[in-house]
Amino acid sequence: MLSRVFSHSRMGLVIVLASAAALLVSLSACGPATTQPTSSSSGGQNARSGLHIRLDADKFEFTSAEQFCQTLATAEVVVGSHGAARWNTADGALPAAITTHSDVVSQNYRIYTPITFAQFTPLIDHRKVATQEFLTLGGQVGQDSYSMDGAPTLPGTGGHYVVVLYPSSPHTGGNTEASLVVGNAYPVNAQGMVVLQAAGDPNEPGVGPAQPAITITLASLKQQLAGCKP
Repeated sequence: MLSRVFSHSRMGLVIVLASAAALLVSLSACGPATTQPTSSSSGGQNARSGLHIRLDADKFEFTSAEQFCQTLATAEVVVGSHGAARWNTADGALPAAITTHSDVVSQNYRIYTPITFAQFTPLIDHRKVATQEFLTLGGQVGQDSYSMDGAPTLPGTGGHYVVVLYPSSPHTGGNTEASLVVGNAYPVNAQGMVVLQAAGDPNEPGVGPAQPAITITLASLKQQLAGCKP
């Protein structure tokens, strides 16, 4: 009789323990899930979002041949190809500490895109050092983008232009003539006319007659620039 009581008691203990274990499993299933660390191609959970910089800037536009005479370099070009855009740093990357629009602008960071020319004919050339590369201002690096209104990008290939070149700007300050930036670009049409100002430009608000087109033949521009005083 005692053995039966003991047997029943032990069975009851087993049932109680099994019930308690089931309750613990049930409670753990209702609790918050454990978060496992993950990684991603963007550099992890703390990676910053992309920076998209678009700036406005007043820019001088050339409307007559004599205005080109004092430029650093003016050339007739045909666009060849475009390279991979990069930031104006030693390694072409934006430092991790630069995380805001204000950081980029205040510390003189810019994106440049290399460009090659299938034809490059200097019309004005006051360069003191050899040019290592030509650039356009703006482009996209990874998730970041940078542009300035009015900055020529010379898209595609085969485009025929008269361009004005300026020194580039490293983020550390100053300028360098080793890398020249296309600051102005004037298309040359099929009739050999250089379009210095398209009809209707600049697009100012208000009423009144539209601005007339300003053009000059490429042959005439070359002749006049050949007569520029040193």
